[in-house]
Amino acid sequence: MKLKMLDYKLLLKLVLPLMALLVVASYYLAFQKTVMVYQNYALLKAQDGGSESLSVSPMYTMARIKQVDELYDRFKVDTLSWKNSLWNHGAGLSQKYGVSINAFPPVKAMILQDLPCFQQRIGFDGDFVNLLKLTKELSLLKYTGMIAGVKYAKKNRDAQVSLTVDLLALPKQTLK
Repeated sequence: MKLKMLDYKLLLKLVLPLMALLVVASYYLAFQKTVMVYQNYALLKAQDGGSESLSVSPMYTMARIKQVDELYDRFKVDTLSWKNSLWNHGAGLSQKYGVSINAFPPVKAMILQDLPCFQQRIGFDGDFVNLLKLTKELSLLKYTGMIAGVKYAKKNRDAQVSLTVDLLALPKQTLK
């Protein structure tokens, strides 16, 4: 058989089986998964019947309520001993990080969205890195309230940085 001469009759006989083989191979390699996904989608869409009738699992709801209650419990404080315990935590942290307490005004009672809460402001002086560590540890303490505001201030030529932390707390009697 000569390679120079192309047998067109043989080529025409092989084109149809080669095309059929190519179509079958592309179906199995590419289109089969797409067709299956579309069929599953159509089946699920037909079974939907309205997603508004779906119910929420009671176990899931109870777990979410428990998590929210635990979050609230971190910010509930005993109103009689809160200022004393906050002073003790602040003094311990200031000694640990080598900073000083410069302000500890009286506790303010306030109402936020029909919820009574207390605000306490604490001022610290010291190195910025140590104040940052103090702020992080203060935010992780339980039963000291939630950090509602943090303000760092430095005078122009002063090496000390002033930190003012505003804490909000919920009284234990409010959210039972």
